[in-house]
Amino acid sequence: MLETGPPSTIDHEGQETEPDTEETEETEELKESGETEEVEDDTGAEVQVILQAQQEGRRTKLPVPVSGEEVSLWAVLRKNVGKDLSTVSFPVTFNEPLSLLQKLAEDLEYADLLIKAVAASDPVERMCLVAAFAVSTYASSHYRAARKPFNPMLGETFEDIRPSSRFVAEKVSHHPPVMASYAEGEGWTYWATSGGKNKFWGRSLEIIPTGTTHLKIGENHYQWQKPSSFMRNLMAGQKYVEHVGQMTISDAFSDLSCVLDFKDSGFWGSSRNAVSGSVRSSDGAMVATVEGAWHESFSRQLDVDMLSVLWRANQMPQHAEQYYGFTTFAMQLNELLPSNRAFLPPTDSRLRPDQRALEEGRVDEAEVEKLRLEQEQRQRRKEREDLGKSWEPRWFSRVPGPSGLGEEWVYKGGYWETRAKKMWDNPGLW
Repeated sequence: MLETGPPSTIDHEGQETEPDTEETEETEELKESGETEEVEDDTGAEVQVILQAQQEGRRTKLPVPVSGEEVSLWAVLRKNVGKDLSTVSFPVTFNEPLSLLQKLAEDLEYADLLIKAVAASDPVERMCLVAAFAVSTYASSHYRAARKPFNPMLGETFEDIRPSSRFVAEKVSHHPPVMASYAEGEGWTYWATSGGKNKFWGRSLEIIPTGTTHLKIGENHYQWQKPSSFMRNLMAGQKYVEHVGQMTISDAFSDLSCVLDFKDSGFWGSSRNAVSGSVRSSDGAMVATVEGAWHESFSRQLDVDMLSVLWRANQMPQHAEQYYGFTTFAMQLNELLPSNRAFLPPTDSRLRPDQRALEEGRVDEAEVEKLRLEQEQRQRRKEREDLGKSWEPRWFSRVPGPSGLGEEWVYKGGYWETRAKKMWDNPGLW
């Protein structure tokens, strides 16, 4: 965990650097003058997000628009009723050019909420901010119903370094598919075990997440499990994603819990994407109420007619529909920067050839490469079985999970130190 103290940044080598005092003072002056207040119109908000990305030297769109004709997902699912879909090989045109490991990194898009939670001295306010963060992890899925991320190879990894945080994830199990992730920033650490089951309901596909998300801020240790996600209208009509069910965020240290209800929109869609909930003390007393929409915003109710906005989603790029419905944040995840290329391990998702080919519009090549990688992975598994060996993840280890929830994977440490030395093992995934 990074030590608490004055705000610092993370450089391209994943190491902490001291803050630029002059820049910090200038930022404070802008805040005092009101020049960083929220932009009122959508166009202004979009420009603000794009300008920030450009200032960081990051791209704001993919090399080419969506490639390959969309195939009927319903037709494929109908042929595989009752099967574990993680074992079904889908055509590459079902994919978006990101892996599931990179999709996990999107959960940290609004990590600024964690900075606010660290600064909050009131435990109820901190819990509300943690709830806002948990809800914000769904925002990027709003326009992503058409395609699915690539299923990572066993041992595949992904890192994401931002000015105030760093993230690493690894595919730790293939049958069943399980991924582990870890992130840290000033005053907080985050880790999660992510798996899933699925059910085909005819016109909908339900994805049932397995695993627990953890967040540590000081003595507070927050835990939660995600509700089900649904892909709707598989047979006909406009496909869309919906998240439905309850999420309970617990913290044993403060004796507070927050129960969030992700609502089913119903036939008429009157409450599409609505989320509401309450924060309660250990004796059941309600100490705060929260509400919002997971694709848009989340607020704490201060009075009958007064809300305090805790989180608002970044404006989508105008060209998002041409680029798989990606947010500006998602556009950057598969980007190979000169500053990080030399430090990446050979297992990083950015180096996966089928995914790179799809991103660059070389669909036929992507299909050939995807089939090759899957076949080679099956061969490696057979060789291990013949030798009586089992796969050992590099950066995460298995531990008992919360009571009744099976096992979890926790970060062993060492990734960033190995990165700094560029001393990587190469399991030959590609």
